Amino acid sequence: MNEYAILKVSRIATMRRQRSVTIEKISLVSTKLNLSERKLCKLMSSLALILRVWTVRCLDLTKFHIEGHNLILLLCLDRPVSIRMSDENVHQLAEIVYETQDDLLTQSFLEKVGGDLSSATLAWNVLLYLLQKTKSPLTLDPQKNIFGSLNVQGLLPLLHSIRFCGTDSQFVRNALKEIYTSRAGHIVTNLVRSSDNWIDLSEQVLESYDCAALRFALHYSDEVKLNLLGATIPKEEAERILQLLHRVTELSIAKSQLLQLIVLTRLSNNYITDAGAQSLQTVLTRTQTVHIFNNRISDMRFFMNNQCNPELNHNWPSCVGTEKGDCSKFPSANDFEPVLLMKASTGILNKRITTVAIFDPEISVHDDQVVYRFDCEIGGEFQCKATELVFGMKGRGCVEYRVIHWDMDCFSKNSYEPAGPLYDIKTPIGEMYQLRLPHCEAEADALGEICVAHSHDGVMEILTPVQMSSTHVTVRINGLSTFGPVRKKGCMTRYIRGQVLLFLDRISTVEQRLWVFLLARNVSTTEIKKQHQEFTPIKTSSDCILRQKGKYCLSSSLKRYKVQPKTYTFHVASDPDHHSAFELFFASDVSELRLKILEKRSNTTVITKWNRRVILRCNDKCADKIKIEDGSNGKENALLSEKNWRSSLCDLFDELHEDELGKIKSYMRNYTQLAPIPRGKVEKKKERHELVDLIVETWGFLPSVQAIKDFMRKLPRNDHAVTSILKPYLVQFGLIKEQISALIFQ
Repeated sequence: MNEYAILKVSRIATMRRQRSVTIEKISLVSTKLNLSERKLCKLMSSLALILRVWTVRCLDLTKFHIEGHNLILLLCLDRPVSIRMSDENVHQLAEIVYETQDDLLTQSFLEKVGGDLSSATLAWNVLLYLLQKTKSPLTLDPQKNIFGSLNVQGLLPLLHSIRFCGTDSQFVRNALKEIYTSRAGHIVTNLVRSSDNWIDLSEQVLESYDCAALRFALHYSDEVKLNLLGATIPKEEAERILQLLHRVTELSIAKSQLLQLIVLTRLSNNYITDAGAQSLQTVLTRTQTVHIFNNRISDMRFFMNNQCNPELNHNWPSCVGTEKGDCSKFPSANDFEPVLLMKASTGILNKRITTVAIFDPEISVHDDQVVYRFDCEIGGEFQCKATELVFGMKGRGCVEYRVIHWDMDCFSKNSYEPAGPLYDIKTPIGEMYQLRLPHCEAEADALGEICVAHSHDGVMEILTPVQMSSTHVTVRINGLSTFGPVRKKGCMTRYIRGQVLLFLDRISTVEQRLWVFLLARNVSTTEIKKQHQEFTPIKTSSDCILRQKGKYCLSSSLKRYKVQPKTYTFHVASDPDHHSAFELFFASDVSELRLKILEKRSNTTVITKWNRRVILRCNDKCADKIKIEDGSNGKENALLSEKNWRSSLCDLFDELHEDELGKIKSYMRNYTQLAPIPRGKVEKKKERHELVDLIVETWGFLPSVQAIKDFMRKLPRNDHAVTSILKPYLVQFGLIKEQISALIFQ
């Protein structure tokens, strides 16, 4: 429309005010270059009338010549319309909004332009004001807004309010340096998100400090895209950067640069998979040998036609998929096919686990200490379910580990302090190359202060992590002794990932007590259960966020209860002996209550940090209570697991005749103590091991033990062949006293 059409349409809109009209887009085009102020005011009034009466989705003013101050009337309209303006109008209105400092006008301007300021070149003070006032991210063009080093410092805290269209490698370089200088790891995520997950350092001459800043950013990034086209990287920094490329999903780099980096660097220990190795081969047309030891390559068939340069035969086994010593199919030294060397040992074809496998450790008690044990038949990474430790094993092996006391005298000679339990780790069989220890840091900027202490022969060595995640710190190791996470003294850590553990103690027939523990997340619950085995652990969701030196109190939904102490100041304990934060006293007939952990910020401010409905269990039905039997045999002291129970139940069913097994199926369908298992599911299970899986998966570990005990009474089968299999589980769960077990089955 031109000026005259707007005037006519406004009259129509006035006459048909009662009708609902929706227009997707109105474009205003100038027919006269210089309209008088009077005509402009009349034109804007008519346009505003149309927008008030009708629903207009978009108003396009990009081809209409007008000064920005004449558009203020349109900004004041309380209508959901998007206004497209020329670059000059956006710039003029932004200046006007900044000068007026009116919140309503500012919000209206940002909403009308849809937060898109990419076409405007704004002064720093104007841009800073708009970023502080916006309620949704603003789109900016970094190449049109030059950010100096001082501006970058002010911009970093506001990155969550920015979406960049395009990138500026100089700005990214300055931003990374500023983030690294302040160790503000939590800002890396905002920087990457603002640039569509890109870190653009193209055409930049990177110095050592820039490379350190890039590595710091990659530590705090996942699935990031990296642009190094035309970038110059110091030779000594290339290997360090490549060790973090497993966090990069897309890499833009010139082919010559990639070849140069690979020639300078070994690609070992970089989580390269089969697909990644094949991709490398298509690029490496002029490289004869590339070292990729200790990666995640499991398909050996890929290497059958690409074995080894004769000059490097000592790096490759004598037999790879052919008869021993037959190397006739190997390529000659003159063939410029890339060679991917994996491992300098004859065990190159051994199967390896390429993902982290979670295991239940064997648990025993020696000298009043919980000892964990784990056996693996092949190499890979294995995570302990009880302690969350992750072991990187080179091959078949055995690991034994336990929690011990820190030697606090060692910390008087350095600037670190404990940040979790200290583990004494041994490998009687096999070799470990990597260790991941759980940490409890909840703030990203605190992760840079975490390291690992390695103590041996009375000397403490601080190991620099090769990888950090939100839950674990990873180090490469060459020998074993004691390892534990440490943090720098005086670091700014405020919040940690914590846990709340509950233990029930029946004091008398009229009163019971609940012990409440506030602990760091990397403290093993098995340790706590062992230390307080005389009490019953209560299952509940335990995760919470706790504040260092925060003051906490406990409250309950009960009408009558007592708590001691009134307040508790939380500290991350370095001692393996843990004590409760609160004691809650209440009547013995209470079977359910609601508990809250409250943090006191001031005399008037209280914040709920943990709020749960708690179901109390009786002492004799505790599934997790650790029973320590007399005797020195480690196997007798081991805590039986669900895996053990499945195997034992298969053995028990093998002792039953077919008619007895039929009765068991009938009991399963009609068992009143638990939810009966439907006939259809029971009859489908033809094999005895399938019946075992159905029972355990449907009812769980402890309830299935109780059910089988009842079934054996009904059959009856109280002979030694059955009771010897069932007895250890009944003793462990407190369903039977060991000294009178012989009487139970009579």
